[in-house]
Amino acid sequence: MHVFDIDTNHWEKVQTSDFKPRPRCRHTSNIVKGQLYVFGGNDCELSFNDIWMLYIGVQVPQPSLPRDMLCMLESGEFSDVTFVIGESRIRGHRCILANRSNFFKNMFTVGMRETEESVITVQDISLSTF
Repeated sequence: MHVFDIDTNHWEKVQTSDFKPRPRCRHTSNIVKGQLYVFGGNDCELSFNDIWMLYIGVQVPQPSLPRDMLCMLESGEFSDVTFVIGESRIRGHRCILANRSNFFKNMFTVGMRETEESVITVQDISLSTF
């Protein structure tokens, strides 16, 4: 059994317990809390309907995308648009707004005034709604 190390860009052999599943392809596997779960697959002759739990000691880091996105929003780093709502100013990133919302995609791409402006005043909407 091997694991691919994305930091070093190569495969490493992993020690497992005495019991090992038969070699297989077309299986499903996932790591949860240092345990590798392997389900099903086949060996070109037999189809397997089994599940294996192997301790391999590999920890998968927690996802950081939500934290990274919030940090980027709060810091305003690389922001390219600012919305003014009353007395409040909210910085944003056009590429993220346009990809997450058709409303913003249209606003930034169809030649409206907001296409060129970096400060956009928003009227007729409350800050909590925005």
